Amino acid sequence: MLGSNNERYVTRITRDITDGAALSQLQRITVEMKTDMEEALAAAGTDDAHDVAVEARDPDLALEEENASLMAQLDKKKKNLADMETRLAHLQESYDDLKDETARVTSELEDVRSMHSGAGDQ
Repeated sequence: MLGSNNERYVTRITRDITDGAALSQLQRITVEMKTDMEEALAAAGTDDAHDVAVEARDPDLALEEENASLMAQLDKKKKNLADMETRLAHLQESYDDLKDETARVTSELEDVRSMHSGAGDQ
């Protein structure tokens, strides 16, 4: 956060500044900056917060965690795909049944119309 010279700055602030008002002002500014950074991080979304947390840890552990997360997502997507394929099969069956029913009803309607038109001719 303070760069490569953070130890120098912290030592200088704690040792060289003896004025209580200046120290309280620095503390207030530091707390405000921390709050602003946390709010910005929260507003950026959980992915950014997750990335920051991952960078602060062991890279191998972070990679393993990311791999586990991706595998869980893959498993979930596979289950969703299987569910969608089952739904599609059921919808296809229903569609075929409705198509057959429509053809049957249309045929009956044509038969009834031909009987009425034949009866009307007599």
